[in-house]
Amino acid sequence: MLKKLLKSKRGEGYFDIVIVVLVVVMVISLIIAVAPVVSAKIQLDNYADELVREAEISGRIGSETTARAQVLSERTGIIPKITWSRVGKVQLNQEFTVT
Repeated sequence: MLKKLLKSKRGEGYFDIVIVVLVVVMVISLIIAVAPVVSAKIQLDNYADELVREAEISGRIGSETTARAQVLSERTGIIPKITWSRVGKVQLNQEFTVT
């Protein structure tokens, strides 16, 4: 009886389906867990890009960039700590960073 039960392959397809469903559920849960992190990074990158663009357009890092940072914070709901590599006047194509 036991020998016959061990040689039987009748329920083999069910185990395959269970494993596939389990893997699919795990992949979906991983995507759901990682999506907010990716979204936050994209928002921060856009935030920094807009601040840099504002500094380039206004020609300086000062009240204009501070006002733009406040608008962006209100719009996005994130309030990052902003530091600039330089302060004051900036020229187009002059290198500076915002972190």
